[in-house]
Amino acid sequence: MSEIDDRARQLMKMVSIKELNQSGDNKERDRWKNLRREGSALRVTTDELERLRELFPQYEDWLWKGSRGIDLSKGQVSPEYETADKKLHGRSGE
Repeated sequence: MSEIDDRARQLMKMVSIKELNQSGDNKERDRWKNLRREGSALRVTTDELERLRELFPQYEDWLWKGSRGIDLSKGQVSPEYETADKKLHGRSGE
């Protein structure tokens, strides 16, 4: 699998199948389920990458390029950055 496939699968696991399955079509729902399955040999298509970009515009640079840096002026972060930032702001006394 490619690194983009790996990052796409990581994002797929962050939302429900219902959110991924934009059309509501059973065939599309099954495809999303199979893509999310651990060890799936299916390749992620550009249509699926576009759907993830729609759902997670803040992760576009990370999804396509693997960029771990942040560019808040463009609203670009990585899932790891967002998780760490939430933990920092969740500390008591802040």
